[in-house]
This record gives sequence, structure tokens and C-alpha cells, in this order.
Amino acid sequence: MGKYQGLYYFSMEYIDGVTVDDLIRHDGPLEQEKVIDIVMQVCQALKYLQQHNIVHRDIKPANIMVTKDGQVKLGDFGFIQSVFDAELMQEGTTIGTPDYISPEQARGERNLDVRSDIYSLGATLFHMLTGKTLFAGSCSKVMRDHIETAPPKMEELRKDLPRDLVRMVRKMMEKQPIDRYQSPDEIIKDLEMLKIDVAADGGQIPTSRSQILNVITAEKERIAQLEKTLDAVIARQGMMLGAAIAGWVIAVAAFAWALIK
Repeated sequence: MGKYQGLYYFSMEYIDGVTVDDLIRHDGPLEQEKVIDIVMQVCQALKYLQQHNIVHRDIKPANIMVTKDGQVKLGDFGFIQSVFDAELMQEGTTIGTPDYISPEQARGERNLDVRSDIYSLGATLFHMLTGKTLFAGSCSKVMRDHIETAPPKMEELRKDLPRDLVRMVRKMMEKQPIDRYQSPDEIIKDLEMLKIDVAADGGQIPTSRSQILNVITAEKERIAQLEKTLDAVIARQGMMLGAAIAGWVIAVAAFAWALIK
């Protein structure tokens, strides 16, 4: 990308394939295995962008392309958050595609991070699995819904989805960035676990060394997080118990003092 004679430009690789939007239009809701594979590859792209402090700002089915051999490409970098923002945008300017825009992006906030792209990927994932976008209506209504309205319940639109997959999509689309997945790596690890569960339902459990190691690593991290949460709960309960005992001691002492007087 660059600037030539006062005009900005960027060039992209030519992709011989179809977009995910084409797949949805042709096939309707996509198979779980295909969706998981696509999202995992997009997360690898987001990982790379995050390493270079780039926010895509327009993750959507039409910008995700699949080649003839199944390789997924993330394209269209015309909306990326970059050093050119100060020249091209005014404070409060909103860019992005309304159907997939994050709440903070819809508000025109500056200094977005990868969690905004994670929300848009969650909205894209919702569309891939249900064949429907999150919200309907005018652009302004849709953007307001992203900011204020809870997403439709995906399990009511498609009954065969694993509970963990529904939970993942819901977490990706939390209104507050702090409540979402904080990095593409976190999504990849959960998808690795989910991929094995989905494959197991078909009687074919992946057993490659890398997949097994990924599962073990993800489980260790999950257990460590549970232990931290449990320690915090125990500590909080200990403090509450201590405060309660102190309160009783003070009350008894006050009662005894009153009797003595």
C-alpha cells in the first residue's frame, strides 16, 4: 500500500476461488466442520495482523475467500486501522459493514484492537451457521442493535449445534470487549477442542500428535484458570467469614459490657 500523486492505493493477491458469502448464498447454513476450519484459518490471519498492530475492521463473509484446495484467505484491507487514519478520518467517523460491525466500531471509537475483529468474526460465524445475519433493518437500526440489543439465540435457529459452539459464538459477540475472547489464539484452542468433539460424533477422532498436544495444552490452561477462580472464591469466602466472626465478637463484647454496666 502507498500513496502516488496524491492518491492512496493498495494491491491484493488474486484469489482463484469463492467467497464465504457465495457459499452461504448457494448452500445456506454451512456444515459445522467446514465452518470450524474456515474460522480457524481466519484466526491465523488475525493473529498475524495483531502481531503487526493492524485491525481489519471489515471482517465479513464477502471478505473471506476459499481457494479450490480449501485454503482460506482474508481479503479487502481498504478499512484497516492504520497510520493513515488521521488523514482519512474525522473523530467519530464510522466505517465497516453494518451487519458485522462491533459495538465500539459502530460508535465511531478510535484505537480499536483485535477484539473488534473478533466480534465481527463472531457475527460472521453466526451467519455461516444459521444462514441469517444477526439483525435486520436499516443501516442505522442494525448498528444500534449491535450496540444495544442481545443477539438472537442461535440454538433456536439451528437445533444441531453443539452447546460449546453456541457458547463460543456468544462469547465472541459480547457487547463489551473485555468480556470477549481476548486473542485469536484463545479461539483457536477452543476450536481445536470442539473440532475433536464434532469429529468424534462421526466416529473419527483426530489423533495427530499436534492435535493431541493442542488439546492437552488447552486443558491445562483451562484447569489452571479454574484453579485461579476457585482460589479467588475461597479467599473471598474466607474474608466474608472473618468479617462475620469479627462482627459477632464485637456484638458479644458490647452485650457483655452492657451487662457489666
